[in-house]
Amino acid sequence: MEEIRLSPLNEVNQMLIADKIQNRKDFERYHQQSHARSEELTIYFANWLKRLGISEEKYQHYCHQLPGCMQAGHTDLPV
Repeated sequence: MEEIRLSPLNEVNQMLIADKIQNRKDFERYHQQSHARSEELTIYFANWLKRLGISEEKYQHYCHQLPGCMQAGHTDLPV
């Protein structure tokens, strides 16, 4: 795997964190169970968040701050 290069600008990296968290959340909610490349995308998001210094615990914390984030079990009730 090619190394993920981050920006020298903190603001850009903060934007990437927000983008990857939102995109992973949407992927998990709407596409993970049906997307043809689901396994690859799961690895893609894991690699990006790891490179950005976002642990799974931090991801879950941030995710639950977003509107429409679902609890484990993928219920239709927002957290």
